[in-house]
Parts: sequence; structure tokens; C-alpha cells
Amino acid sequence: TPHVIYVLDRSGSMNQYGDEGYGSIQSAIEELPESKGENCLLSAFSFDDKHEEIAKGVAAKDYVLPRESVKPRGMTALRDAISNALEFAGSLPADQAVYMVVFTDGVDNKSTVSKEMLKTLLKQSSVDITWLAAGEAKITAATELGVEEKDVLKVGRSGQNMRDSMRFSSQKPE
Repeated sequence: TPHVIYVLDRSGSMNQYGDEGYGSIQSAIEELPESKGENCLLSAFSFDDKHEEIAKGVAAKDYVLPRESVKPRGMTALRDAISNALEFAGSLPADQAVYMVVFTDGVDNKSTVSKEMLKTLLKQSSVDITWLAAGEAKITAATELGVEEKDVLKVGRSGQNMRDSMRFSSQKPE
């Protein structure tokens, strides 16, 4: 059973995406595939300068992400959030396919985890990462951490582009 982990930026700068951002995330969740009759599992974490567990290991089918859980506020502790999600991924069964979708517009301005530390953690992980760079986010924010450029998508600002990128991320577990 594939397991998809969403790491969702809810820092203050995400305010500009409002309903578009939320709608695109919810659409991607709804499109997660069923594998051999088994429902895909989902975990979701949101972050600003605090990290919140929204869902852990729930059935993706019919899951509705609470709108309040991604309401923008605070600063951006991106590396800390990814590090926490990787730690969670490491607790999952070794034979389970794990996919991580990082949705952010930002530059980290609050983490305690260094770029080098996160780069090492990513290198050691078998998690398949898709990085969705919203708005003005630079691809290098992901590639300098060791995420391959082919796994980084510029999401832009428009709802359709966000939905298309999220849709791409939801097809990976097939």
C-alpha cells in the first residue's frame, strides 16, 4: 500500500494562494490512486514556525483536509518540517512505498536543521519526493538540499497550474 506524506507550508506568505492552494491540495488527495484494490494511505503535516500533525496513516479515499490546518500564519521552518516528515517516514514499514509532496513558496527563515544536515537525511532516505514550488519560489531552494531537479515543479500562482502540478504528484504512487 503506497503511503503519501504531504508537507504543507502555512507560513504567512502562503496567504496569497488562499482557496487556490487549499483546493489544489484537496484535489490531489482526491486523485490519489487505489493500488490493487488497496486504498492509498495519507499523512499530512503543516508548518510555519510550528509543526502540526494533521493526519497520520489515514485512508486517502474520501479524506478531507481541514481548511483551518493550512490557514497561513507565522514564519517558515521548512527544513525542520521536512526533517520531521522524514523521521516519520522512517518509522513506516521498510517494504512500503513512501512518497512525499512538499508544497512551499518559501525560503527557510526559521529552521534549526541546517541545509547540510537535511541534505544528508534526504540522501539516506528512500522516500520519493516531489517538491512543488509555489509563486516566486526558486527551484534551487530544493536542489541545493539534494532534491533532483526532475522532482521539482514550479507551481506558479494560478489555480489551474497548481491543480495540474498537484495532479502530477498524485499520479506517482500508481
